[in-house]
Amino acid sequence: MGGRIRVAVAIAAVGLAACAAGTPSAPGAAPTTTAPATTTSLPPTTGPVALLALGDSYTVAEGIDPAGGWPAQLEERIEVDTTIVGGTGWTTGRMLLEFASGNLDLGATYDVVVVELGVNDVYTQTPIESFGPQLSDILAQAVSFAGGDPDRVIVLSIPDYTLTPTG
Repeated sequence: MGGRIRVAVAIAAVGLAACAAGTPSAPGAAPTTTAPATTTSLPPTTGPVALLALGDSYTVAEGIDPAGGWPAQLEERIEVDTTIVGGTGWTTGRMLLEFASGNLDLGATYDVVVVELGVNDVYTQTPIESFGPQLSDILAQAVSFAGGDPDRVIVLSIPDYTLTPTG
């Protein structure tokens, strides 16, 4: 397996593991399943992988030592330069507001883009009629950030936050 492929797998694996860390299954809870990891070749780079993380409190490591968040764990394992856009309580609607704010260079390109949003949409009961199109718009921008290559976009599923201490 090539080095760039291992990077993509490592990013996905560390992100998923960090989101699931410390979340044992509750008695009687339905078993959780994880989709099989897929791999893709990343463009050759010199230096660290440029990673854009679009997310919420799981991405910014709210309530824990920042070193315990998945972006920091990933930086300990591979050479990566991470840019985080997001915050505690962010929904898909809030991310779109950030895109529209002018605070981001929407023409910037990253080697890998990770999207981890949705928990707060569930929590705030965002109607599916709004959530679906908002997530689609975010994914379209994520593909643009990834140089137009959807294989360089990783979408982390909403963790089962009912099993976390603050979920």
